[in-house]
Amino acid sequence: MPKLKQALHIRQGQRLQFSVQLQHSIRLLQLSREEIAQEIGSVLESNPLLEEIEPDPTPEMTSETDVENIPDPLVESLHPNKTHLADDDWHDASLADRHWGQASFSRSERNDLGEAYDDRESQWESPRKTLAGLLLEALALHRLSEKDQLIAQTLIGCLDLKGYLTASYDEVRQILAPRVIADDDEIDSMLHLVQSLSDPGIGARDLAECLALQLKAQAPETPGLVDAHKIVHQHLSLLSARRYDALAKVLDIERSALAEVLRLIQSLDPKPGEHLAAPPAPAVSPDAIVQRRDGVWTIALTRESAQGIRISSHYQQYLDSNDQTTRQYIKDHLREAQWFIHSLQQRDQTILSVATQIVSVQNGFMDEGDGALLPLTLRDVGEALGIHESTVSRAVDHKYLLTPHGLFPMKHFFSAGLGASSGPQTSARAAQARIRKMIESESLLKPISDSQLATKLGDEGISIARRTVAKYREQMNILPASQRRGVI
Repeated sequence: MPKLKQALHIRQGQRLQFSVQLQHSIRLLQLSREEIAQEIGSVLESNPLLEEIEPDPTPEMTSETDVENIPDPLVESLHPNKTHLADDDWHDASLADRHWGQASFSRSERNDLGEAYDDRESQWESPRKTLAGLLLEALALHRLSEKDQLIAQTLIGCLDLKGYLTASYDEVRQILAPRVIADDDEIDSMLHLVQSLSDPGIGARDLAECLALQLKAQAPETPGLVDAHKIVHQHLSLLSARRYDALAKVLDIERSALAEVLRLIQSLDPKPGEHLAAPPAPAVSPDAIVQRRDGVWTIALTRESAQGIRISSHYQQYLDSNDQTTRQYIKDHLREAQWFIHSLQQRDQTILSVATQIVSVQNGFMDEGDGALLPLTLRDVGEALGIHESTVSRAVDHKYLLTPHGLFPMKHFFSAGLGASSGPQTSARAAQARIRKMIESESLLKPISDSQLATKLGDEGISIARRTVAKYREQMNILPASQRRGVI
């Protein structure tokens, strides 16, 4: 049996250890605007030395960035060992007061274009109702027998999110039994009632019935209505296969008349229940705005994170308290308040610097859109600013940039480069924009295939494979050439 003994050994090594403050600083950088607002509210509740200030009635954002000196949360020390807190430290913690006479973090802000941004969701808005809830409300307005009421309610409960009835009449009877015994005529009568409660097409049993119900709601003098009914009831298979010549022959009409009929059918909604039950899109507010001033693109934050809070001067008197516990409590919370405000300012500076570097590279996008996007990676931005790649990743995560072409996530401006047969590289997004533009300008009678798109892009100096074109086309939800063929 081996003997156990104790011994001392010296070993040299390197280890990166994050302080608690540094971990919190990194986490703050990654939070979105809405999450930062929640974080500030939480800290205001837990730290009595922080207070919210009233906003200036005429705010003006003047944030600027210095790309030569950008703090990196991964390397900057927050001086966690600093313990001496004199009167000057209290005032130093409030240096940001010169920025705080603006809008509070919890209130809407305006940029110099007069556009308002509000972080708050309406607290008084009624919750979104489901499709079944809407139909049941409409059903309550009808005077029905208890039996008919139960049948109608059961039918509504069998509708899917698209608005289709997913149960057969036999299955409906099984759900109703043994309380209600219903025959086909009774179920059919209540189904027609359900189909009349909301938008045409709700309560249909298949696509043909869904389209037929919507056509039935059209005005009788609608051009192409008769032939549209024929296609929906008898020739949907020809339509799905895009056999337009066969359709024109069966209906005995010219291709121009068929085109009018198809436009009518295409105006119908194959999933009428989705827009009634769809949840509202989450509100997204920009973190920074790009504007042209004197011929130069400039960047400004929509608001500064720390502009609505400050260190309260009320507790300064307790620093000289004879009670050691009270004095230590004030010092600890003052240190936390100073760190929190500093971290918010550092976060804003990093986001603004990254956004500025993005715009400096993607100047062409601001003028022309996606077609002018250049290849750009997180490492490129990090090297240009002298910060870590992971810091750039956190700075663009869940952040949005308002540009002349609309609101975009900052990640939109990062794109891999494609091989170029001549000249500079092209970004993948620029290639996608070029593919979309080619397809939009193609002839409906002879759509451009993926191979032809690859050849055309090659002629423009963009080296790209056919399978890559197909992948980009699918990412943009564009059908293949065989399914894009039109009538005329």
